[in-house]
Amino acid sequence: MKDAYFKYPKYIFLVLLIYTLYMLSLSPEVSVGFTEIIFGLVFPCLPVWLSFHFAKKLDEDLAGSFVNIFTFISPLLVISAEVYFICTFSLGSGGTAMGLLAAFGVGAIMFFVLLCTNLMTSVFSESTS
Repeated sequence: MKDAYFKYPKYIFLVLLIYTLYMLSLSPEVSVGFTEIIFGLVFPCLPVWLSFHFAKKLDEDLAGSFVNIFTFISPLLVISAEVYFICTFSLGSGGTAMGLLAAFGVGAIMFFVLLCTNLMTSVFSESTS
């Protein structure tokens, strides 16, 4: 079950980004070129993929600890923040590429804050097993 949790949400988020870029390319007010497509896929995906990567590593280190719950929640917080900004600004009325930029900015900030919080709490945690 944990393997599916750490593997599939990344790809579901990637499908959302592809759908967002497709919807932006259909809009006559927004011109989407090859560079914008690459940046629109790579930048919002970085915080999501990195948060799942480090959460999986921390899960292995914190097995049996109560702090492990926060390790599971942090990637979902990053995804939910990015999805909120993508749905609000890019897929909402008058969609622009600003939602992808906002998603990357908020996702990157949340990733670093949550990673530092996870690392600090893991230093002081005790294993129950």
